[in-house]
Amino acid sequence: MAIATLVVSVALASCQGDGTARVDDDLATAEVALDEGNPKVAINLCNEILQKADREVFPVSTLGKTSILLMRLSEEVPDDEEEFITQATQCYLKAFATNADSALAYYSSLPIDYARYTAMMAQLSQAITAPAQLLDSAETDSIDSSLLNLEHDHGHGEEQ
Repeated sequence: MAIATLVVSVALASCQGDGTARVDDDLATAEVALDEGNPKVAINLCNEILQKADREVFPVSTLGKTSILLMRLSEEVPDDEEEFITQATQCYLKAFATNADSALAYYSSLPIDYARYTAMMAQLSQAITAPAQLLDSAETDSIDSSLLNLEHDHGHGEEQ
């Protein structure tokens, strides 16, 4: 029984590894297609990868590669720029949610040519997550209470 469990565990692990390897192969193919001036192939492969990313857990490096490829596509296909940037930022956020240290290491190790992409995704991700952080902060409570005090004081001023 233990041997059967071991065989099933190894088979499942190899299937998951093959899935990630296939996605990484698709990313490499998409990068080559984009480099060769064929963004349609890259777009189709990215769409397939994003669909898989909704169903599977990808390693940080795969999410990072996908985000950079999408940022590159945003420059190559201006009509869909906003959509590609949004998708890239979601991959960026997912990478940091998966493992922040690995994501930081991945994005820090990219060539300087990609620094502008990383900076843009970082700014957009902060804009996306900042409102939630503001709502959780105690400062919003003090702002609300000070407004209430002003209204309260104003009301007393009229009564006098």
